Amino acid sequence: MRSPAEFIAVWRDNPLNERAGAQPFFLDLREILGVAKPDDPENYCFEHGAARTGVGRGWADVRRLAPNRQLANGFEGDSRDRRHFRY
Repeated sequence: MRSPAEFIAVWRDNPLNERAGAQPFFLDLREILGVAKPDDPENYCFEHGAARTGVGRGWADVRRLAPNRQLANGFEGDSRDRRHFRY
């Protein structure tokens, strides 16, 4: 596991663009934070399609639903959680 200083050294001036670097960055960050890897295509995954309010479709780089949240005709939960994206 990398230390926070090693993470910063690797990512501070990384030449990757957002598309190429988003997943490796997230995987390194979640390792430092002790968060599990994305492993559930319905509830915790990379590149999940999402409808943006008023502007059509977009993509969530990483999507993770809290265990107590459910999908049922859109995202159900606190409206503050879905200001910009509907899953």
